[in-house]
Amino acid sequence: ALARGETVVSDVLPKLLQMSSETRKINESELPYSCGAVLFYHIPGTGGKAIRDWLKKLVEAHEEIATFFSSEGLDYAGFASGVDAQIQSIGSNNWKFIYAHDNSIVLGDDSHRLNQWRDVV
Repeated sequence: ALARGETVVSDVLPKLLQMSSETRKINESELPYSCGAVLFYHIPGTGGKAIRDWLKKLVEAHEEIATFFSSEGLDYAGFASGVDAQIQSIGSNNWKFIYAHDNSIVLGDDSHRLNQWRDVV
């Protein structure tokens, strides 16, 4: 159960998508870092496809500084090596949005890999 005042993706996402694209743009001056990686792990049945689509639109609006990498169509090893390449190629003003779905990563078993990626970033 949600505590009073808490929201879920189904509450927030429609409002977010109704905002103008100008409002949804990244204000780089307000970011705590000038580069980094965002790993979004989609748990089936949680509205993750809508968030994936929103992330893609965000990247398209900022393609000069952002890229989108997805596990879709990749096996476990392909996804892991792709993320390794994404993480290693982060520039000083570059953002990587990484979308993980299905068998791309096992959160409980892959904590060492997640920590390695975090340490690089």
